[in-house]
Amino acid sequence: MKPSNPPIRSTLISTRFRTLPEIAVPYAIGGIVILESCVALNFRIEQIVGKPTPVRGLLLTCSGQWIGNDGFLLNLDGRISFANRVIADNVRILQIHWPNGSQARLWRNQPLSFALWAALSDSAIRFVESTRGGVDIPLQLEFQYKWQELVKGDGGSFAFGPVNWNEGTANCPPIARSRWLQILSEMSWSEIEVFELHAGRFQDFENLPKAIERIRSAENALRNGDWNGVLAHCRAALEAAAKSQARSDDVKTGFELLFAAALPEHANKRSELDKFVKALSGYAQLGRHEDFPALQITKSEAEFVYATTLSLFTLLGQRLSRSETVTGL
Repeated sequence: MKPSNPPIRSTLISTRFRTLPEIAVPYAIGGIVILESCVALNFRIEQIVGKPTPVRGLLLTCSGQWIGNDGFLLNLDGRISFANRVIADNVRILQIHWPNGSQARLWRNQPLSFALWAALSDSAIRFVESTRGGVDIPLQLEFQYKWQELVKGDGGSFAFGPVNWNEGTANCPPIARSRWLQILSEMSWSEIEVFELHAGRFQDFENLPKAIERIRSAENALRNGDWNGVLAHCRAALEAAAKSQARSDDVKTGFELLFAAALPEHANKRSELDKFVKALSGYAQLGRHEDFPALQITKSEAEFVYATTLSLFTLLGQRLSRSETVTGL
């Protein structure tokens, strides 16, 4: 049985509310004149998991306790920030479990459990990846919720009272880098997707799985801060693509055949691309771990070689799939 992911917990830092008329309009977090302070909802994030396409995002499993006056929860939403930048601005309730079935009434000291959904755009994920470095990931959840009090009248009857808006901030303990990589996998996030969209023509290549495997290894090395490993795996991916076309270990012949198939319209293009690939492969060879003394490869160098390798494969995939029209053919 696959072990469950360790829980990621957060501690509620503060909640505040103000009382508004029933026709109250939602306010922006941080832009409130606080009239009164009170804790109404206390909860923690038990677990964070990633969800894949078509809409990538984070599923936050939460549990807590209602400690405000009796009432009804009308709405809860918020946003998630990382490195002082908002990465998800529409956190919403996905599911809520009421202790008394479908009755949404809240009693003081009533336990609650619910799930929050935070959609993450590709640009938001790229921001986290480019910013986090080799450290753990601290996320911050800012939330606001709307609830209506129940006022007890004479004879034990209840009437609807004022509508309250609360706001709060929850800091999530840093997500370990290893767990974050698992979350990326759960979201089916990969920066080589563009390449794979145009890889259809490569399916006839006997060793294509090896080239893709090497590119994924380069991606994993980049995420784990192994800059030399990025270069080594990118070079191996280039060689695997050539060998697959030659159906042998003859890399030179393989590249000639590959470029002839991808750029049939002009010999000069094939010649210059061959020079470019040789230069890229030569630079990537600097990442070999067996060199002594080992050359120090920086993050920017690793990103350069990785991005350039992906761009090369994207070019070849587009041309081999004949998705572009070239005059003179």
